[in-house]
Amino acid sequence: MVELQNQPTPEGFNPLTEEEIFYEVLGVRPGYKRGLGHGEAPPSRKCVAGYEHPNVDQLRARAEEAESQLEELRGWKEAAQETQATHQAKIQQQQCQLDYLMEKLGGPPSMWYDL
Repeated sequence: MVELQNQPTPEGFNPLTEEEIFYEVLGVRPGYKRGLGHGEAPPSRKCVAGYEHPNVDQLRARAEEAESQLEELRGWKEAAQETQATHQAKIQQQQCQLDYLMEKLGGPPSMWYDL
């Protein structure tokens, strides 16, 4: 058991728990478990809770990358909305100037009030 505990673990794998080492050294014997009947005992909750799939780290990294991309897109959206508001204000200002000039020249007022 001590030898298994002291063995280096390959990169990307979690070290074996004490329970996993115990089962590897002594093996699993079938028997009767109350409520479960005959057969091998399922792994304990402690063993299952500590298990992490090798892809978990990759998935976490992808999730963090997606979060950063989402924040970047939100920034772009906000900048585009500000630019749109600025352009809308300029259009309204120019429309007022055009209406003023048309009034001074005696022409009909502009029909483009609701832009």
